[in-house]
Amino acid sequence: MASQQSDDDIFVDSPTNKHHRFFPSSPKLITMKRDQESTFDTVTPLTRQMKSSSISASENGDNERTTPLRRRPSVLDEKALRETDTKTIRDQRIQAITRSYQGILDSIGEDSTRQGLLKTPKRAAEALVFFTKGYEQSIRDVVSDAIFDEDCENMVVVKEIDIYSLCEHHMVPFFGKVSVGYLPNKRVLGLSKIARIVEVFSRRLQVQERLTRQIAEAIAEAIEPRGVAVIVECQIVEVFSRRLQVQERLTRQIAEAIAEAIEPRGVAVIVECQHMCMIMRGAQKVNSRTTTSAMLGVFREDPKTREEFLSLGGIKPF
Repeated sequence: MASQQSDDDIFVDSPTNKHHRFFPSSPKLITMKRDQESTFDTVTPLTRQMKSSSISASENGDNERTTPLRRRPSVLDEKALRETDTKTIRDQRIQAITRSYQGILDSIGEDSTRQGLLKTPKRAAEALVFFTKGYEQSIRDVVSDAIFDEDCENMVVVKEIDIYSLCEHHMVPFFGKVSVGYLPNKRVLGLSKIARIVEVFSRRLQVQERLTRQIAEAIAEAIEPRGVAVIVECQIVEVFSRRLQVQERLTRQIAEAIAEAIEPRGVAVIVECQHMCMIMRGAQKVNSRTTTSAMLGVFREDPKTREEFLSLGGIKPF
């Protein structure tokens, strides 16, 4: 599908979404293309002065009402939702979420007391708290000790920062890469802090459009560069599995279903997956893949048949 540009400088190219945000000059001169009905239009100081003075609405041509516009709050001054959590409060959150997950398992018809699911509610609760750890830190805390005076005028670009986030509409993960560029204005931001800004905003319930804007605004407000550009390219994970699964069992079930349905002389199944539990949390090994196989009949008994299958499938044996 051809890329189309909307009024928000957002480019969509299925199946990967690319969102761009370009900020000119300093944060005081930030302009964004927004719908006219948007409550939070960010405009130039001159336009803001004209708009904030009054909005006149004629009532039968006789009376006028004056309504001041509210200015968008600073990204740096926003408080994180869980910024003041103590360990006790955090543990209480996990306990409450654990109970909710147990109810969810029962509601979808699963047996939450079976062996494979006994500890799942708590694991899921701890994972959700980790996935949303961006609520635990404010942007000001991230950048406050990493702004340096530097007579630099050349563009600074930090590319392909890995991100993992949760879509706020269905709480399904999306992941991808962020590239940030800015033109310094006598001040620079520590390179690692750019990645930290990206991490804080992405580890919240998000939509990709807002994530892109927040990253750009945070950098613009922090160091007042001559310009900021942010590109976010993501993949949306719509379906993990249609059942609660483990890859090993899934592989075996596929093979057994085909074998029982048509009784072939052999069945071979290879499943290669990326597990978000290893990527978004825990070991956080971005490029790790897990491969499982099930060989039945001649594929199990005859090495040449098995090798032919692996060759046709472009699969290299370990």
